[in-house]
Amino acid sequence: PNVEPGEIDEEFVEDLDALLDEIDEILEEDSQEFVENYIQRGGQ
Repeated sequence: PNVEPGEIDEEFVEDLDALLDEIDEILEEDSQEFVENYIQRGGQ
């Protein structure tokens, strides 16, 4: 984004917040499955 150093791009922060909220929702819904898949991949 075209932002001066030290300046906060509010739109970027809002987009990032929305993305993190979406990830949180997915993890809450599928946390058990996520953990099992993560462990399975990591353990190979």
